[in-house]
Amino acid sequence: MIKENKSRMITVVLRVVSALCLILIACAAGRMLTMDRRVQTGDAAYVLVAPYQWHGTGQGIAAADREFQSDTKLVTFAELTEEAFVSELKHAAATEPDGILAGGTLDTEAVKETLKEIRETGIPIVLLENDLGEACRDVYIGIDNTAAGRLAGEELAEATGGSARIGVVVSDLDTPNQKERLQGLKEALAAWPELEIAQVLECHLDEVELVQKVSAFLEEEETADAICILEGWGGNVLGPILESQYAERELDIVVFGSTLTTLDYVSRGFYFSTIAQDQVATGYRAVEVLDKLQRGEDCSDSDIIYTDLQCVRAAEAQERMTEQADGGFDLDWHYFGGQS
Repeated sequence: MIKENKSRMITVVLRVVSALCLILIACAAGRMLTMDRRVQTGDAAYVLVAPYQWHGTGQGIAAADREFQSDTKLVTFAELTEEAFVSELKHAAATEPDGILAGGTLDTEAVKETLKEIRETGIPIVLLENDLGEACRDVYIGIDNTAAGRLAGEELAEATGGSARIGVVVSDLDTPNQKERLQGLKEALAAWPELEIAQVLECHLDEVELVQKVSAFLEEEETADAICILEGWGGNVLGPILESQYAERELDIVVFGSTLTTLDYVSRGFYFSTIAQDQVATGYRAVEVLDKLQRGEDCSDSDIIYTDLQCVRAAEAQERMTEQADGGFDLDWHYFGGQS
């Protein structure tokens, strides 16, 4: 009797195990069919995670989504912090997208470990603007930031005649692009002994901190006569302050970025020039690369893609303003914390 009961129990267990195996096989087959359908129809789902709204990049992503029949969710947040980056990257990965675009990433251990963990799950990652190395991404797309810093230094030399005391504004020196741009700037200025960096002002993309530090610098450094802003946001904020309160100083100003506000100050000659990248092309190429990875193409031989670096002065600024006036601002952005 006991042997018979044991035999029945074994039979039941085997049937349950067999049923579970069939379910798992069916689920795996369904996922493979879904992946195969995505490859065939191109309806892949991606996520962009970046601080603030990268309008030009968003435009390029939207154009590529139409071309490759993909769907990219644009996720942003208003604080350049490690916590925000890590949290939003994890939220993005939890949705099991076909790929993640990460822009402006901080160079911290927590951020890098998060990116590595996501890649280990099989989700490809394309880094934009900041390259944290091969372990953290499949492909990097953006400008050569050291070369961009050198170009800014050359522009300062021309704007100042080769002699000035300069206040340099950066967002956060934990971000690779800021370190690389500052290094390139120093390399260029080395050829001009009378071009001196008086202070490097780290402002963390915080408007209040930015205005306070730059104002304090100009009050303390009475002989300072040039400003170089190495991130693409400060030119928007500082323009009105510098123009209204320090116009008599006749500062020579070189900035980064190509927002409409920045271009307006360049077109009017208040900023000598701006160092710009083709953000639309960056966004488009990013989705194009994810589409290739989705289709199983090997991108290891071209895992660093540099986009065009452009120097814009007054003569070109108005034309660029006209080109950009209607683009990118009707995109659907989702904000840190889950709010749209």
